[in-house]
Amino acid sequence: MGHLYKHDKNSVSLKNIIDDFTVNFDGNTFYFDTNIKGYEKIYVNFSIKNIDHALGFDKLQERPAKDFDKLLALIRSNSYNYDNLKQDKAYKDIRDRFEHYYFINNVFYPENDDHNQFMISVRGDMRRLGRVELVIYEPINNRRNVIIGLIPISNKSNHFAIATLHVRTNNTFFNVYRAKVTAKGWL
Repeated sequence: MGHLYKHDKNSVSLKNIIDDFTVNFDGNTFYFDTNIKGYEKIYVNFSIKNIDHALGFDKLQERPAKDFDKLLALIRSNSYNYDNLKQDKAYKDIRDRFEHYYFINNVFYPENDDHNQFMISVRGDMRRLGRVELVIYEPINNRRNVIIGLIPISNKSNHFAIATLHVRTNNTFFNVYRAKVTAKGWL
């Protein structure tokens, strides 16, 4: 399977997103070497379970299955699709996550060097991000950024998991330290 890059928001498929993440990310680890003190080596561990919160499935008010594994099975069989998702009252709050899923591929599987211009920052004073400790972000336009929020994995030093995928206004990132990535790759 190829990677999902920027796409027409009218052609989003939940099954394609889940299949892409399963094939290209689930069970794998990516590393960044940075110039951030205390975060010189950052490991991002991927699990399909992280998609539940990252894409906002946990926020659905009319979720067809409480258990994420059952929801995955419904999506994989096309019994629950993007049209079903759009009918949920919480859709307006999570829509950007699905429309910008491609950013995950842009960061970890860049098509070319132009898609390597993302930034990593220590959380600093970014409100409403809960346990997120690091963010990877890229401007969408002059007013908004797409971000991947990373939370620490409690039993491993400098190991993180994707916790969220959001769109935020630029002023969120004015006073945060931007790291320089000196090396990166898959383990």
